[in-house]
Amino acid sequence: MLQFVCESLMVSLVGASIGIVLRAVFVHALMAQLNIIFNYFVFFASLIGSVGGGVVRGVIPAEKAGRLDPVDAMRFE
Repeated sequence: MLQFVCESLMVSLVGASIGIVLRAVFVHALMAQLNIIFNYFVFFASLIGSVGGGVVRGVIPAEKAGRLDPVDAMRFE
């Protein structure tokens, strides 16, 4: 179960990082004439929200997969 949760944590962390970087690039490119202040609270809140959502959505499948016998799980597919 820990492996599945760590995987969902890493995938959501990478996705959140890519999204934050793309947002910063597009805001900088499209609205260069405006004075936009980088807010660290919003940055960390979006990062924590994304990672938290990914972990929460990864716990249920991880719990189900962790309870399965590997031989039975391979036979089912």
